[in-house]
Amino acid sequence: MGWLSFLVGLWEGIPLYIRAVYICWLIYAIFYLVILRYEKEHDLVKRRTFAKLNHAYSFYVLLAIAVFLDRLVIPRAPSYHFTNDEALYDTLATIGYFLMTIGLLVVISGRITLNGFWGGGIYTYDPNFKDFVRTGLYRIVRHPVYFGQILLALGMALIMNISVLWLFPLLTVTFNVIRARAEEVDLHARVGDEYDRYRNATSFIIPWF
Repeated sequence: MGWLSFLVGLWEGIPLYIRAVYICWLIYAIFYLVILRYEKEHDLVKRRTFAKLNHAYSFYVLLAIAVFLDRLVIPRAPSYHFTNDEALYDTLATIGYFLMTIGLLVVISGRITLNGFWGGGIYTYDPNFKDFVRTGLYRIVRHPVYFGQILLALGMALIMNISVLWLFPLLTVTFNVIRARAEEVDLHARVGDEYDRYRNATSFIIPWF
């Protein structure tokens, strides 16, 4: 009961506009846990072969700790913020909420469509496997999940109004581009001309761009 009271106290100490950020990321995490369990039960998850690029998540953990410290431990100070203009912040926060909502929906939609078929740069597949996903959001963009993650990170940075958190979308873009490129090298080697035609007709990460 003591721990429950402690957690409730922490939650009550978080401003309402920040709670939405935590709730959004909680939904994101729960969704991925459900997907991973489903993939494991249906033998869709394969052995990771590109783990060396997954260290990006360690940055995410560090930034989450930074947010926790800023909000609950370190006294809030204007120097931590990228804007102190309340009107401007209200506008940016509204944009941030919109981006996080769209980003979460894009990630969920793209990930369900993708199912277990991650690129070979992430998992190992049967060498004879020649198919790739071209339905749903993948008709207009080759990496919609990564696009959704970028929207989530950018929206969070706008809402949190903490200068250091702009590293979060920057790192998300950087590592997602690296991962996407690695996947496309594998798909080109595996599928060849058919994938090249798809790549030439479809946006990379940002739709219609």
